[in-house]
Amino acid sequence: KPEGPGPPATADLDALIADALANASGDAFERVRRAVETRLFAAALAHTHGNQAQASELLGLHRATLRHRLRELGVTVEKTVTRPDPETS
Repeated sequence: KPEGPGPPATADLDALIADALANASGDAFERVRRAVETRLFAAALAHTHGNQAQASELLGLHRATLRHRLRELGVTVEKTVTRPDPETS
């Protein structure tokens, strides 16, 4: 279940920022950006069932930009095909 907005998500982000500022040697922005983009892109792709075109539209990015950033972050998108359960059809 994805986390919704609220105190836990804010506390996680605050902790991430504090850690990056305390332990980064000039790369705090990059560390936080990569962490946030990784979670955001994963959530958008989960929301769109792996459809990169829909995820990029949802995020307000060009699809090529999303694909480039996914590669940069080392995020892979795997699509799986599932069959409906015959008992529920």
